[in-house]
Amino acid sequence: MQQQHWIERHIRGELARKGFNPKKTGTGQKAYLWIPCPFHQESAASFEIRLDGKWCRCFGCGWKGDWDRMAHELGLAALFTDDSLAKHEYEIADTLRYLKDKLKQDAELHIVSLPPGVEPWRSKSYRGISLKTLKTVPTYLWYDDKFQTERILWPVFVLRKLMGWVSRRLDTVDVARYFNMPDTANEEWVAASLFMIDHVPGDVAVVVEGPVDALFLQEHGIPAVAFLGGGWSQQKTYLLAAKGVKRVFIIPDNDPEDEDGNKAGDGKAIKVYEALRSMFDTKILRLPKKFGDAAELDLPTIEKIKRVVLRVR
Repeated sequence: MQQQHWIERHIRGELARKGFNPKKTGTGQKAYLWIPCPFHQESAASFEIRLDGKWCRCFGCGWKGDWDRMAHELGLAALFTDDSLAKHEYEIADTLRYLKDKLKQDAELHIVSLPPGVEPWRSKSYRGISLKTLKTVPTYLWYDDKFQTERILWPVFVLRKLMGWVSRRLDTVDVARYFNMPDTANEEWVAASLFMIDHVPGDVAVVVEGPVDALFLQEHGIPAVAFLGGGWSQQKTYLLAAKGVKRVFIIPDNDPEDEDGNKAGDGKAIKVYEALRSMFDTKILRLPKKFGDAAELDLPTIEKIKRVVLRVR
């Protein structure tokens, strides 16, 4: 926090030296200083400067960069002179473009990395999932520059190899609620992954669509994997077989019916069932109508599922 205050004082002091009187909006990682753009003539304050100094942008002329790039062009004092990597990452400015470029560079080396700026998740719980369970993934907090929002983020491991990552907005906005790692090859990593597959301990697995559903079931002792919302693939079938799974239970989301009376969740579940039934003892478990997905289940329903899946009394 002291470092953040120092950075803000530094930025304000340098702007004042150039005759700017910035206006502040927002709090935390969403706090910005606003000034008239120093790179083109305007009367309105359309130039934003994030208070960590790692993102600056004009909504008028389109200039983008971090504080050090801006400082270099205007003759101001820099912040990240000794941190060339951080400068490179934020001069690119657009998180999505940065990640795609980095993935292109890493593809030849078969390297996958988490997005820049992730921090360990420090909150106690998330949507009924305890910190203990979240740490098994592990779980991160990430500020997404592309959509200007904080996200909870989970790496996706297969045989302890990082395949990619998935994230979910922490606010209530429904735009880009889930955001998977961008990939240059049509998200082939998703086709070769099952979220939480490394944590399936025995010969039974519950297949759900989203990571929150899988983590919620894991929280209650039900071995679950998520296929991450896309289609099913042969690689996913092989992953279950390689883990020694013999019985599979598919729990579809209770999606709203379309004009023809069909549910998207049921359609996906049937496709998964058709792909698995020849290799596994496979069943579809439909949730009571009052629940939208597995992460909304109450304790009595969870106990019923455990009796079916784990054959406990």
